[in-house]
Formats: sequence, C-alpha cells, structure tokens
Amino acid sequence: NTPVGQMKVLETVTGKDGKFTFPAWGPEPRKQGYLRNRDPQLLLFKPGYEYKRLANHVSSKPNMASLRRSEWNGKTIEMKPFRGTGEEYAKHLSFLHTSIRSILDDCNWKKIPRLLLALKEQKNAFKKHNVSYSLYAADYIPTNEKECGSPEEFFKSYRP
Repeated sequence: NTPVGQMKVLETVTGKDGKFTFPAWGPEPRKQGYLRNRDPQLLLFKPGYEYKRLANHVSSKPNMASLRRSEWNGKTIEMKPFRGTGEEYAKHLSFLHTSIRSILDDCNWKKIPRLLLALKEQKNAFKKHNVSYSLYAADYIPTNEKECGSPEEFFKSYRP
C-alpha cells in the first residue's frame, strides 16, 4: 500500500460568534492505498493572525480505519494576532504554503476558494509593502487545467 491524497476537503468560515462547523458527510469509499497518519487536518487562516495547522497525533502505523475523528472536535482553538514584521509574517505563512500544496492535487483547490482568495489578498498586501512571499493563492495554482479547468475561469464567479 502507498499513501494517497485527500479523502475529503471541506472549507468553512466562522460565524459572528467565532464558531465553525463542518456538515456531516460520508460514508466515503477509501481510495486504494492509505491516508497519512495525521488526519483529519485543520488549516486555520485569518489575515493578520498566526495561521494554525492542527492534526491528530502522529502514529507509527498508517491509519486504515474507515471512520475518522478529529482530536480537535468540540475544543476551543485560539487564534493569536501575528506580532512581527511583514517579512516575518511572510516567512510564517510559507509553512501554510507547504500545507496547502497537498490539497491542490486532484482539483481539490476548487474546494477551498475562500482560503485561496484570502491568500491572494494577503499576497497583494505583501506586494504593496515590498515583502517577498511564497504563497499559493487564487492567482497562482499549479494545476492540470485539462483535468481541473482554468483557475482564472473558476474564480470569476467569486469576484464582485
């Protein structure tokens, strides 16, 4: 068995009370192979704040279970404002860039449009202040356009 991509990619935003939920889903057929052992994973981003990557504890064995549960379910997750320079923030977000890379496969970038648009706005802010950055965003997605279509066309429906 070899590791495979994502079982499910979902996106949500917080409500006015700061809470977020994901709708129930499944069952999903498991792909051939196995999922990485830190799933499910949460990526939390709010401009001006430290991003968070939360995942289950690492196991030495691949998780072959068909039922997945987040260790973060029902817990309060605090987001902290980023304290530092623009360059330091860009460096901090480069780790988010790495986490997003695996989501982009199999056209899954279409399932996180608000995140990619928020990251585009962050890139624009960096550019405005001459801060170098490395971020996947709505304006740059390495993808197979033959399979997934054009990102530019896809994001037109999200623009005002």
